[in-house]
Amino acid sequence: MKLGIAQIDMRLGDIEGICARMERQVRLAARQGVDLLCAPTPLMMGTYPGALAEFTGFADDLAAALARLAERIADTSVACVIPGVVSIEGNSLFEFFMLREGRVEPLRSGLLRFRVAHGMNPWKVPVLDIAGARVAFTFDFERDSSELPAGCDLLLYFQATGFDAQDVRSAGAACYGQGHYEEWAHSSGTWLGYVAPVGAYDETVFTGGSFVIDDAARLRACAPNFEESLLVQDVVRGCACTDELAVPPVYDSLAWTWGALRLYVRDS
Repeated sequence: MKLGIAQIDMRLGDIEGICARMERQVRLAARQGVDLLCAPTPLMMGTYPGALAEFTGFADDLAAALARLAERIADTSVACVIPGVVSIEGNSLFEFFMLREGRVEPLRSGLLRFRVAHGMNPWKVPVLDIAGARVAFTFDFERDSSELPAGCDLLLYFQATGFDAQDVRSAGAACYGQGHYEEWAHSSGTWLGYVAPVGAYDETVFTGGSFVIDDAARLRACAPNFEESLLVQDVVRGCACTDELAVPPVYDSLAWTWGALRLYVRDS
């Protein structure tokens, strides 16, 4: 399976503009043979999803726009996952919308009622078969990484919390080499795709640096910090690495803070 991560920055609330940008990203990804393209978490919902979900018509506008986008990209072979928000019994739920073959499928809420009815854990990570790989999706690595179903090839972690100068894990690929994710990848034998946003949303800023770690805990690819990028990587379990490994950036809290401030002022 070939994975793509669209590390892009857009204006929050511009649903049609974001969908148009995602269509361009899908077509760029399709030319590179990508099977699954991921969009960053705050693109459609910001960092306070409940605030948007409370607006009259927001959920309907989002659903309609995603349906139109799914139809427009149906001529490609790319499956596209876009995080969003749904309202269930008055509560806002982080959601993964899967767009493929002209349809939109909500991954978490679509399984919620089925799991509850069958006495299953309703919050267990959704897992899909995509291009021969079993792919799991999470917004919470610490909670879900230890409870993956057997046989998962790839865990996609969508960063939802913003940059914190005291926590290198919020700085994307700069955290590689400090043991935060490598030990898990090595022990689980599972690839990890870290989908990092870039830019300012609400009162939060993200610094980018999306990356992919293979099942031997090697850094196979990483996107730059503080700028947009389309990251593409083949995901094959148990495959010897013949490509040159990616080199992670060296974290400097002052440099990252300065870059984050520049991003926040520009976007604000």
